[in-house]
Amino acid sequence: MLPTEISVVGLISVKAILELAFCFHYAVLDARDALEAAMSQLSNVTRNGDYSYYADIAHFMGGLQLPPEPGSRAQ
Repeated sequence: MLPTEISVVGLISVKAILELAFCFHYAVLDARDALEAAMSQLSNVTRNGDYSYYADIAHFMGGLQLPPEPGSRAQ
């Protein structure tokens, strides 16, 4: 499976982009449960701060409110 292979190789930037693409896909399909699962994976990938704005983008794509926690870079 592609996400697993990317993780094994250690390409964090590619993993973040792939997870963002999954979020877009599920947002278009209006598959809320799958979107939330993909957003969780995206949050795990971007936890160190690199590409953390991707999580904000995913929230906007899904029509969801940003979490109240500080650190959101989107306005």
